[in-house]
Amino acid sequence: MKKDVADFHNFYTEDLHDTLVELEKLRIRARNIFRLIASIILALTVSLLFTLFATNYEPEVRPALTLVILIAAGFLILFSISETGSGKVFRQQFKHQIIGPFVEFIDKDLRFDFESYIPQSVFLDSCLFSSNIKHYRGDSHICGKMSGRTFECSKLLVKSDSVSNKHSLVFSGLFFAIELDNPTHATTLIYPRIKSRPSSKVYKRAKLEDPSFEESFNVYADDQVEARVQLTMSVMESIFHFGEHFVEKPYLSFKNKTLYIAVPSISYLEPSYLRSLLDTQSQYQLIKDFELVVSTLSIIEALKA
Repeated sequence: MKKDVADFHNFYTEDLHDTLVELEKLRIRARNIFRLIASIILALTVSLLFTLFATNYEPEVRPALTLVILIAAGFLILFSISETGSGKVFRQQFKHQIIGPFVEFIDKDLRFDFESYIPQSVFLDSCLFSSNIKHYRGDSHICGKMSGRTFECSKLLVKSDSVSNKHSLVFSGLFFAIELDNPTHATTLIYPRIKSRPSSKVYKRAKLEDPSFEESFNVYADDQVEARVQLTMSVMESIFHFGEHFVEKPYLSFKNKTLYIAVPSISYLEPSYLRSLLDTQSQYQLIKDFELVVSTLSIIEALKA
C-alpha cells in the first residue's frame, strides 16, 4: 500500500521517537564540537584581519585579501563539521537508524546501504551527462522494488576534468533509475531549460505540443515521432508538476526500459547539525525528501494514462 504524508509523520514521530532521542545526544555533541572549532577559526580570522589592516598593505588589496580569508574560514567550518569524528558518527548513525528504517517503511522490498551508490555504468546509460568522468562517488543507496517495479536511487557527486586540468562539476544530487512497464523505442532526454544539452549529435531538439512545458524544459530525442508519442500531455504535466518541487529543475531520460531522473542538490536525506532532530522543521524536511522518492512513480503512472 502506498504511503502518504500522514503515514510518514506517524512513523517519524512515533516509531522512530526513541531512536531520535538517542541520536539527538550525538547531534548536540557534534554541534558543540563544531561551535568550538568555529570559535577558534573566528578568533584566528579576526587576528589575521587585524594584522592585515594594521600593516602596510595597499588599501586596494585589502578587500580581496579579506574576502580570501573569510572564504577560507567558511570552508574550514564546513569541513570541520563534516569530517570531525563526532560529525561523522552522527551522520552515519542517522543514515543507519533513521533513513534505513524509513526506506523499508516505504516498501518492504526496498533496502538501504549507506556506503554504496548507483554504479557509474547506470549513470552513463542515462545519456544525460558527459562520459568524460574523472571523479565518481556517492552514498545512501536505495534499491529493490517499489510498488512492484525495480527501483534504485542514491546520492552522487560526479566531476570531470576541465581544460585547466581541474575537476569541474558534472552532477551533484539524487539520481534515480526506475523500471518502465514497456521498453521505449527511442531515447528521449529532458533538460532544464537553461542547462546543458546532449553531448552527442544523435539527439535532435524535439518540438512538443505544450508551450508551458517547453518554457521549463528542452527535449532531445533520436526519434522525434516516438518522443512525441511518448511525451503525452499527461506525462508532460506530471513531469512539470514534479519539477515544481525543486529550486533546480530535474533532468530526465527515457531509455530502453528505464526512466532516469537526476535531481540536483546535496541536501537530500541529510541531517541538520544545527537543528534538533525533534524539531518540526527537521521532521518536515525528511518527510519532504521521502515524498520526493515516492513521487517519482507519478511519472510512471502518467505513462499508463
